[in-house]
Amino acid sequence: MKLTSKYQHSKKLPNGTRRSILLYFLNDILIFKQKIPFDETSEYGYSKWHISNEYLLNGKIYQTRFDENKSRNVSYPVSQKILTQFNIPKDLKIDIK
Repeated sequence: MKLTSKYQHSKKLPNGTRRSILLYFLNDILIFKQKIPFDETSEYGYSKWHISNEYLLNGKIYQTRFDENKSRNVSYPVSQKILTQFNIPKDLKIDIK
Protein backbone atom coordinates (compact mmCIF):
# COMPACT_ATOMS: atom_id res chain seq x y z
CA MET A 1 0.00 0.00 0.00
CA LYS A 2 1.29 3.43 -0.95
CA LEU A 3 -0.10 6.59 0.70
CA THR A 4 0.71 9.84 -1.11
CA SER A 5 -0.54 13.42 -1.02
CA LYS A 6 -0.87 16.34 -3.40
CA TYR A 7 -1.31 20.00 -2.50
CA GLN A 8 -3.43 22.36 -4.63
CA HIS A 9 -2.74 26.03 -3.84
CA SER A 10 -5.42 28.72 -4.05
CA LYS A 11 -8.22 26.67 -5.58
CA LYS A 12 -11.39 28.71 -6.19
CA LEU A 13 -14.41 26.93 -4.71
CA PRO A 14 -17.99 27.11 -6.05
CA ASN A 15 -18.96 29.53 -3.26
CA GLY A 16 -16.34 32.04 -4.51
CA THR A 17 -13.82 31.62 -1.68
CA ARG A 18 -10.24 30.47 -2.16
CA ARG A 19 -8.79 27.54 -0.24
CA SER A 20 -5.79 25.35 -0.59
CA ILE A 21 -6.69 21.68 -0.81
CA LEU A 22 -4.68 18.72 0.45
CA LEU A 23 -5.52 15.46 -1.34
CA TYR A 24 -4.59 12.01 -0.01
CA PHE A 25 -4.28 9.02 -2.30
CA LEU A 26 -3.96 5.33 -1.47
CA ASN A 27 -2.51 3.41 -4.42
CA ASP A 28 -3.33 6.43 -6.63
CA ILE A 29 -7.04 6.44 -5.63
CA LEU A 30 -8.36 9.57 -3.88
CA ILE A 31 -9.40 8.68 -0.31
CA PHE A 32 -9.54 12.06 1.46
CA LYS A 33 -9.79 15.75 0.58
CA GLN A 34 -8.95 18.40 3.19
CA LYS A 35 -9.51 22.15 2.85
CA ILE A 36 -6.68 24.27 4.21
CA PRO A 37 -7.21 27.99 4.98
CA PHE A 38 -5.85 30.33 2.33
CA ASP A 39 -4.81 33.78 3.54
CA GLU A 40 -5.32 36.24 0.67
CA THR A 41 -3.57 39.02 2.61
CA SER A 42 -0.34 37.01 2.87
CA GLU A 43 2.27 37.40 0.14
CA TYR A 44 2.03 33.74 -0.85
CA GLY A 45 -1.37 32.91 0.68
CA TYR A 46 -0.03 30.12 2.86
CA SER A 47 -1.68 28.90 6.02
CA LYS A 48 0.39 29.48 9.18
CA TRP A 49 0.35 25.72 9.90
CA HIS A 50 2.83 23.24 8.45
CA ILE A 51 1.92 19.55 8.32
CA SER A 52 4.22 16.59 9.00
CA ASN A 53 4.11 13.02 10.35
CA GLU A 54 1.17 11.98 8.15
CA TYR A 55 -0.13 8.42 8.19
CA LEU A 56 -3.26 6.27 7.85
CA LEU A 57 -4.26 4.05 10.78
CA ASN A 58 -7.59 2.48 11.81
CA GLY A 59 -9.56 4.40 9.18
CA LYS A 60 -8.17 7.84 10.08
CA ILE A 61 -5.59 10.20 8.60
CA TYR A 62 -3.25 11.44 11.35
CA GLN A 63 -1.19 14.64 11.09
CA THR A 64 1.09 16.74 13.23
CA ARG A 65 0.50 20.44 12.61
CA PHE A 66 3.01 23.00 13.76
CA ASP A 67 3.95 26.66 13.50
CA GLU A 68 6.84 28.52 15.07
CA ASN A 69 5.33 28.41 18.59
CA LYS A 70 3.37 25.19 19.02
CA SER A 71 2.39 21.85 17.54
CA ARG A 72 -0.70 19.69 17.78
CA ASN A 73 -1.73 16.22 16.68
CA VAL A 74 -4.96 15.92 14.72
CA SER A 75 -6.87 13.10 13.02
CA TYR A 76 -9.64 12.95 10.44
CA PRO A 77 -11.88 9.97 9.59
CA VAL A 78 -11.72 8.48 6.12
CA SER A 79 -14.85 7.03 4.53
CA GLN A 80 -15.18 3.35 5.39
CA LYS A 81 -16.93 2.85 2.05
CA ILE A 82 -13.75 3.95 0.26
CA LEU A 83 -11.41 1.96 2.51
CA THR A 84 -13.30 -1.36 2.14
CA GLN A 85 -12.08 -1.71 -1.45
CA PHE A 86 -8.47 -1.97 -0.19
CA ASN A 87 -9.01 -4.72 2.46
CA ILE A 88 -6.63 -3.03 4.89
CA PRO A 89 -6.13 -4.73 8.27
CA LYS A 90 -7.50 -2.56 11.07
CA ASP A 91 -4.17 -2.01 12.85
CA LEU A 92 -1.93 -1.50 9.76
CA LYS A 93 -0.11 1.85 9.83
CA ILE A 94 0.60 3.27 6.37
CA ASP A 95 3.08 6.18 6.36
CA ILE A 96 3.04 8.80 3.63
CA LYS A 97 5.68 8.48 0.93
